[in-house]
Amino acid sequence: MTTLKLIFSVTLAILVVSSSFAANAEEKQLQKHVGATGTKMTVKCYVEYRGGGDDIRVVIGDFKTPNQAKGILHGRKVIKMNGTINKSIFKVNECVESTEQFSSSRAKSLNNSVAR
Repeated sequence: MTTLKLIFSVTLAILVVSSSFAANAEEKQLQKHVGATGTKMTVKCYVEYRGGGDDIRVVIGDFKTPNQAKGILHGRKVIKMNGTINKSIFKVNECVESTEQFSSSRAKSLNNSVAR
């Protein structure tokens, strides 16, 4: 009977230790992912459309820097409220955090004219 209790105690200890190692490894992997992608931020970008026109587009995502949003917007198709595709983004000129100001005067004037 004592041997059975000893085996049970050792088995229980191994299970507890291995589960804590697994939780620790999972937490480190999550930290590595957050470090690679950054933190959730709202970014506004000054874009030009294929065929003419420009606008301010807003992106919410996990970025280290606002310029990482350029890769997401470049080439995207812009859909109207009725579901039809209007234009596609030809060039992303500048991206900044939503609380920051653009450096381009054209982007500043567009940003001031858009209601948010």
